[in-house]
Amino acid sequence: MTVHSLHTLTSKDEATSALDVVSEAKMYSLLRDMARKELNKKGELSRPGLTFISVGHRPTLIAYHDVKLRLKGGSDYELEEIEKSVSIPDLNTMPSM
Repeated sequence: MTVHSLHTLTSKDEATSALDVVSEAKMYSLLRDMARKELNKKGELSRPGLTFISVGHRPTLIAYHDVKLRLKGGSDYELEEIEKSVSIPDLNTMPSM
């Protein structure tokens, strides 16, 4: 998987299905770093930040997102705020591969 730093939106369809949990955490750590917006010295936006959308079935994906889109059939959908009861794994405490 390649993530280009010039894009402001990326979607990942089952991007971590073949990864172990440590590799998944590293990938989402990179995406979250890219999602940070930055201001220059004049207070203007110098980096717009990245929005990422994931499609997957792994329950571990919840930790890396703020909103869940639930498709209800037809054109009906619901946006749900994700409670942060699930914490993002600390890469410093995970065994390296």
